[in-house]
Amino acid sequence: MDNNKQLTSRISEAFKLNTTDDCVYDAEALAHILAPQIERLLNNQHKYLMHICYRLDCDERLVYRALDTETPSLSLARVIIARQAARIQTLDKFKPKEGGLFDSIQDL
Repeated sequence: MDNNKQLTSRISEAFKLNTTDDCVYDAEALAHILAPQIERLLNNQHKYLMHICYRLDCDERLVYRALDTETPSLSLARVIIARQAARIQTLDKFKPKEGGLFDSIQDL
C-alpha cells in the first residue's frame, strides 16, 4: 500500500475524519484537514486529544511544544502526521520479505 494512502487511512481512523477510501492526501494537505478536528478537541476534549496522541506514540515533548505555538492545532497535526509517517516507514523497513528464511523452513 502506498505510504500516503496508509498515512491518510491511519489519521482518518484515529480522528474519525470523513474521508473516503479513495482519497489520498500528502502530509501537508492532511495536516490542514486534521487541524480543525484537533482545534475542536483542544477546546472541548483536551484529555481525549492527549489520549489519542499517546496512543499514536507521539513524543510528549513535541506535543507540548506544538501546543505552545501560534497555530497549535496545525502544529500538533504536523507532529502527529510526522510520527505516523515514521511508523509506516519503520514497518515497511522491517516487513518480512517473501522467499525469506521462514518460507524455506516451512518447506522442510
